[in-house]
Parts: sequence; structure tokens; C-alpha cells
Amino acid sequence: ARMVAEEGVPIDRFLLVTYTRAAAAELRNRTRRALVERRAAITGTDPSALEQIDRLGHAIADYDGATITTIHGFCQLALGSLGVQVGRVGGESFDEADDSLTREVVRDHLLRALAATPDALDRTDVGLASEDDPERIETALLEVVRRHIGNQGSALAAPPMPEDPAAHPAEALAATWGALVERIVVDIADRRRRAAVATFDSLISDLADCFADDAPDAARAAAALRSRFSVVLVDEFQDTDRLQWRIFDRGFASPEFPDPRTVIIVGDPKQAIYRFRGADIATYVAAVHGSGDEPRTLDTNYRSDAHLIDGLNALFRGAQFDAAGQLSYSTVSARPGAPDRSVVIGDRDPAPVEIRWTDPAAVADAAEVIIEDLGSVIVDHLQGSIRTVAPDGTPTGERPITPGDLAVLVRSNYDGDLIARALGDRGIPAVRSGVGTVEHSPAAMQWRALLHAMARPADTRRARLAETGWFFGIDPADLDDETVAITQAAIATWARVVATDGLHALWQHIRRADSTLRAIAEQGDGDRGHTDLEHLVEVLHRGLDGRAEPAERVLALLDDLIDESRDTEERRRRIETDAAAVQIVTIHSAKGHEY
Repeated sequence: ARMVAEEGVPIDRFLLVTYTRAAAAELRNRTRRALVERRAAITGTDPSALEQIDRLGHAIADYDGATITTIHGFCQLALGSLGVQVGRVGGESFDEADDSLTREVVRDHLLRALAATPDALDRTDVGLASEDDPERIETALLEVVRRHIGNQGSALAAPPMPEDPAAHPAEALAATWGALVERIVVDIADRRRRAAVATFDSLISDLADCFADDAPDAARAAAALRSRFSVVLVDEFQDTDRLQWRIFDRGFASPEFPDPRTVIIVGDPKQAIYRFRGADIATYVAAVHGSGDEPRTLDTNYRSDAHLIDGLNALFRGAQFDAAGQLSYSTVSARPGAPDRSVVIGDRDPAPVEIRWTDPAAVADAAEVIIEDLGSVIVDHLQGSIRTVAPDGTPTGERPITPGDLAVLVRSNYDGDLIARALGDRGIPAVRSGVGTVEHSPAAMQWRALLHAMARPADTRRARLAETGWFFGIDPADLDDETVAITQAAIATWARVVATDGLHALWQHIRRADSTLRAIAEQGDGDRGHTDLEHLVEVLHRGLDGRAEPAERVLALLDDLIDESRDTEERRRRIETDAAAVQIVTIHSAKGHEY
């Protein structure tokens, strides 16, 4: 808003980049609000004030011209505008993961390698032998390739092939694996380009290649981007890796090309130590300390209570987050007028920062003790209230604490499930947001059991397995020949529906059966199970391109999804209900959120 008002930068000359769609949407709303508030705050009538009002008014009216997007959205936009300069002629399709191509290329190279030398990839250190278990070799190779592709700009730590491989078998094996992975990665990129398929990773790597040191058209690419944007702001910069910074540095900031632009980077280096989204501490340090400009530090916290900030300062003061001492904890102050404490429980103010310790050696099951204690803490807090204040900080009263005011951050999806069930047993509503991928949820196993039975409705063993699951909810003690026959008839009907009308029609058919919905509610963790089942229908329906396929084909697709294990936005588990409930979120998913 300041640059628009005081420097006259048109709104369509700004590029604002962040790292998720949700963050981009929030940034767009906050930026527009800043423009409106800045314009309303100007009260003068002198020519300068009137000019600023006019500039801000035009920016608000033309706000749709601002480019506020994700890193991948920007790369797609930039590559499209550069076009033939970077070997792109349009018409590309987009695949969020593109894992089927990765598996295909890995399998092709693996077959060629093992056909020539069957034991070329055997690893005695972890018991991998192609003769005994070629699938394990393939799985291990897939994992290395996925990690390499997913870590933009990474280099394999594989040694060169020794002159005498027989004398140095370990080095020779590492060199063989490294060379194979490199060939696979190159082949994946070549096949993807020939097939005109883009992925999140390829958008970044393709644009970064335009600004490589040996890129012949780097100057032309930089000129094209600089002619489009005057000011570039990169939010959440701590999540930037080496390739992403190359794009912004050489594309906009570097003086090696004419007309360098203003590049503003905003980030919290402490968050980079967790390497979310491939964050690279070295990249952050090089960008901040190599620019020649003095970094500005936000030393006021505008969100938290004063006593909470005091507690965190006492806990982390003096902490260093890197060996070189360039990333350290900076103490901050609460905003003027911030309340000391907002939470009241009975006649006491709870400690703003509390560390609760359970000695694992002193109890039989530390996890059980911790979860029980956590439940008690939440129950205690639900007896309390929150002091409310007006926007200017004036106290306005108190309101009861509700489950929606509380959040529990967990390390793993498994921990989240345990805590949700424990809170449910206490009658406390809880939802899991972003806790794992849907293909690894219990609902996926329930769909698998049902599809397995639908592939052979006459198989009584498969029918018995399905009818003890969520879709039928029959107690194993109640199974008899008559019950199994009724179940097999239902399974056969569902198999015909999915083969003729599709998976979406099958789900609607299942949902119309009251007994099935009751079974899902009772057996499938209520709203959580229903949400995951429906989510899987959407993912599988999309994977089938909406076609009606027999149960065997749907089952094969589900198995492929489970094997791929890709944490994409499409597959991340959704919140199961909009009701006010305790939020259970993994530390990874909670990053950047406010509670």
C-alpha cells in the first residue's frame, strides 16, 4: 500500500508469491484490505494527499490486475509467457504428482539393468537381492528417485565408479545405483516433455533451468520477467530452496542483467530448520546476508498475550538454530495494549507456557498416560473463559471456552487418531485436519475389503470379511449361512452398479441404505469415517476419468494409490465436520496457522 501511494507503482506491476493456495488467498484479502485502510487513513487535502488517494483508488478498482499466487502458479505463468524461448509450445496437461510415469520409467530401467546383470543391484547391507525379491529392489529404487525429484536442486551423494570395482564392491555398488538414478531422472524429464505433461516439481525446475549459469537465453528470460513486474514480494521465504531462489534472484534482483527489480523477501528462518517443502537454511542465509541490504526484524508480536510472549522469550532466549550462529532466537514484545492473559479457569490464571513431563521409565505405557493427562487438561480448560477485547484493546467481557478454541498438535497421524478417539470417549468433539493422506486412512482398507468382495461375489470368505467391516457392521458371532447369502446378494448388486454406472453411482446407492449408514456411523468413527469414504470415492472417480469400470479395475487403482503414497493436496484428509471441535493437526500441517 505504501509503494502504491507514495511511489506510484501501479497495482498490476506487483508480483506477490507464497507457497500454498490458502496462503495466497489470505494474502490477496489482506493486501486489498491494506489498500482500503491506507486510503481511508489519508485525510489531507493538499496535492500530495489527493494524489495518493487517487493512486490507491485506482489500485483498488484495478485490484484484479495484481498477480498474487503460489510459487507454482507463478512458474506456470512465467513459462507460458516465455513460451518458445524455453522450448514450450503450449497445450501441456497438468498432473499434480505424475507418479505413474515415475513408476513406469523406474520399471523400464530396472528391467534393462537386471536383464544384463541379474545381481547388479543386490544390496547385502539391507538384504536386497533381485533374484529373491525384485519388487523390493523396485520399491527401494522408487523411493530414491522420488526423494531426488522431490528435493529440487539436490545432488546425489554417490561416488564415482572405482577403477577396480572388484576390490571396492561397496563403492562400485553405490556408483551403480547413483548412475541408474541419474539416468532415470533424466529419462522421466524427457518423457514428460515429450508427453507435454507438467508437474509441480517440473514447473520449478523448468523455470530455474532458464536462469542456470550456462542457460543461453537467461538474459532474454530475465528481461521478459522484468518488463512485466516492478516489485516482487516472496512470502514464507524460509520455505525456498536453491532452485526457487535462483528464479527470483537472477530473474529479478541480480544486477548482472539490466533493470534489476525490487525484491522483498519475508520469512522466519527458525521455521527453515524443519525443512518443510524442501526448505534450505543455506539458501535463506545466502539470500538474506548476500543482498547487501540490512535485514529488518519484526520485533513486535501482534497476535499473542503478553505473558505467553514473556514465557517463550524466557524459554528460547539465546537459542541458536544453526552451527554458524547466523540463525538465532530473537526476543519480541507484545503489541501495545495486548492483554496479559486472555484465558481464565475458575479463580486462577493458567500458566501461559507449561511443560508436562512423564518419565517413560516410570510407567508401563507412557502414551496412554500422556493422552489421559491431555484429556484432563482439555476438560479443565473447557470449564474456563476467554477475556474478550474490542479492536482498540478495550476489555468487553468474557465468553466460555469452547472446543473450537483448542488445538492439539501431534507428531504423527497415528497419535492424532488416538487422541481423537480418547476425546470422543469423553464426549468432547474433535476433528483431524491434514492428518495424513486419505489412501492411508482406515477407510481405504474398508473400501479395499468391499471391492475385493465385489470382484468375486460368490467367494464366501471375501463376503465374510466385508460384512464385518464398516459397510455392513455385522458382529462375527452373528455370521451364519443365511446372513452371508444376504450379504453376497448385496455385494453382487453393488458390483453390477459400479460396472455399469460407475463408482459415484455406487456410493449414492450405498448412502441410500439406512442400515449401511448406521453401520458406517457405528463402526467407522462417525463423521471421520464417512468423510474419508466419500473423499476416496472422489479420488478414485477422478483416477478413472469418470468411467464405469468393474470392481477389479477400481481395486487395482486403489492399490496403486496406496503403493504410491503421495502427500498431495488432493489426497490430504479433510476436516470431517464444520462443528465447533478441538482441532487435531500434525506439526507439519499446522505450520503458519493461528490458534
